[in-house]
Amino acid sequence: MLKIPLALAVSLSLTGLVVVFSCCNNGALNEHRIEAPSTHDLAVQEVDRFAVRLAGELAARIDQVGGSPALATAIASHELTYEADERLHTVLAEIYQERGFLPVFVEDGQITEPGRALLHLLEEAWLHGLNPLHYGVDRAGHDIALLQELRPAVELPAEVTITGTDREALVAYIEDRPWLLELEETERHRHLLEAVNEPQSNDQPLAPGITEQIDRIERTHLSFRQTQEELELSLALGFLRYAYDMRYFNPAWFEVPDEEPAEVLEGLVKQALKDAFLTGLGAEGFAAVLESLVPPHQQYGRLLEAHRRYREMAAAGGWEEVEFVDIRAGREYDMIPALRRRLAAEGYFEGDLESREYDRELRRALIEYQVTHQFDDDGRMTESLVRSLNASALRRAQQIAVALQRWRESQIGNASYYVFVNIPDFHVEVWRNGNRDMRFRSIVGSTDTRFDRETGSSVFYRATPEVHRNLRYIVFNPYWTVPQDIMINEYDPNLRDDPFWYENNGYEVIVNPDGSRWVRQLPGPENALGEVKFLFPNPFDVYMHDTPLKSLFRRSFRAFSHGCIRIQHPMELAEYLLGNDRGWSRERIDQERAPGTEIWVTLRRPLPVHVEYYVVRVDDEGRAHFLSDMYRRDQPRMEALVQEEMNRGTHGARRAILRSIEAASRSTSEATPPTRSASLDSSPSAPALQLE
Repeated sequence: MLKIPLALAVSLSLTGLVVVFSCCNNGALNEHRIEAPSTHDLAVQEVDRFAVRLAGELAARIDQVGGSPALATAIASHELTYEADERLHTVLAEIYQERGFLPVFVEDGQITEPGRALLHLLEEAWLHGLNPLHYGVDRAGHDIALLQELRPAVELPAEVTITGTDREALVAYIEDRPWLLELEETERHRHLLEAVNEPQSNDQPLAPGITEQIDRIERTHLSFRQTQEELELSLALGFLRYAYDMRYFNPAWFEVPDEEPAEVLEGLVKQALKDAFLTGLGAEGFAAVLESLVPPHQQYGRLLEAHRRYREMAAAGGWEEVEFVDIRAGREYDMIPALRRRLAAEGYFEGDLESREYDRELRRALIEYQVTHQFDDDGRMTESLVRSLNASALRRAQQIAVALQRWRESQIGNASYYVFVNIPDFHVEVWRNGNRDMRFRSIVGSTDTRFDRETGSSVFYRATPEVHRNLRYIVFNPYWTVPQDIMINEYDPNLRDDPFWYENNGYEVIVNPDGSRWVRQLPGPENALGEVKFLFPNPFDVYMHDTPLKSLFRRSFRAFSHGCIRIQHPMELAEYLLGNDRGWSRERIDQERAPGTEIWVTLRRPLPVHVEYYVVRVDDEGRAHFLSDMYRRDQPRMEALVQEEMNRGTHGARRAILRSIEAASRSTSEATPPTRSASLDSSPSAPALQLE
């Protein structure tokens, strides 16, 4: 027998382990046999190691979830349900690409302070008459709640526990395939993972508990990541959409000449949106940037406060309706307490709410209401006045919302010096450096209608159009060229009784070489254009002018013209404008126009004239004036707004909204307008976990 100091022989097999020791101290050979672990034991140990490896690989996989590449993918793949138009998506992609796709509004699964401030402002979009849902506030709220719900699970270690039937199934799987134990560890685990991922011969998972754990953990982390992306991009898109809707949709803010290609304006809009976002990244913050985009016009700020007030009144239940009674001062009526409460609800009346007497104090309150709603200020109750009183607080708020939208559409833009005409207000104003320097009454196109065969509907054919042009000429002692339809339909019939009617009434007839003729009224005190007219050339041939019919300015409803704008104090306006433009005094003006012939004065600096349409205005005392939608131009807007608010159930019960629709169908204007004009002028899912 061979004697060696120490020998070790190892035989490893799947069935046993033989270790032979030889000790030379006494020359005897000592042999010991140690039984190796069974295949079952080795399989159990392998399953434990697999669980540890699985958890580690899963954790590494999760660590790769999210970050800048994920956000870049989300933007590129439109991984959002928010409907952003192509313009906003392009701007969004450029902004985040330049930032290396670093998030702004979400950090570690939580909304940042800039994001919170922005979200609060977007939630207040209703105050401007805008739909907050359009800016993703509902989605943002859902995402914030979901992140809070997912956070505890995401913060737990990514552990996979293999117990019960899953453990037994894996052990049995290894025992049936002992060759797996001879593979490298990574290769063994890959086979085991494939077995877990793929259905077995019975179409059932090998270890459904493991599959469910992996799927649940991956889904949770993937959902957490995607929700962060959605919240980030929802807020970013909400910012851009709000900025666009508040200002940048309106070309007036860019002062692009009409002859420029559309691409020029589009480029300016995109750059403005991008600049606004980048400014928001600074110290001012995103909310402050959006607030700076609100129209700067005085009326907009006043209408905002009125809108809030009327929305609050509507949310509180509004006011009760009143019935029509032909009331007389000093007498008592059963409906008077309801009238007192109605006027008090809107702030017109302070006093005894239960008295049945139509006293002096109540009459003053009713007259104030009449003044702010374009009724004659006589303290008399009429059916049209009752219809106005019974219009709901919700309807009034919606009218203000429409006026706010119209102000966002205003073409005034950055102009600091301009003439402003609000058609339904029957007034002309001159604004300079943020101050209203002049305000006086006007008369605008009548509400006469006729049937239009092309559209198949009635049209206001003498309505004053909305115009935006520069005032270039002031004409003293003007001729009035009679429009052909007026000449043929209204003046020519007089020739049957008096062949010289035109000459006898201050007109001259001009016959063209082709035999056609036209008529103009000579300058003078009876001229339909009065002493002066103000020309801002436009496609509608509409202008401002004086009138000999001064008494019409005393009316509360002043829609009497053929489309042009008659003004109450034209010489004062001429003096103001020429004083600023040429330094002329009133004496100089009188001197220039003294001969009585037509005198044209060209302004050295053309002045913008904006003829616009607002059914609500707020006066210097803070009172909201609800004016006549005389040409029904706000009616489609009101119908769309009512339908939108019904769809989203905003600010009040559906019954109140339905009541406002009914009221609008009964009367779409405050006062009942005249039907004839009084004078004439021209006019994804997560893939299966793979180990590498």
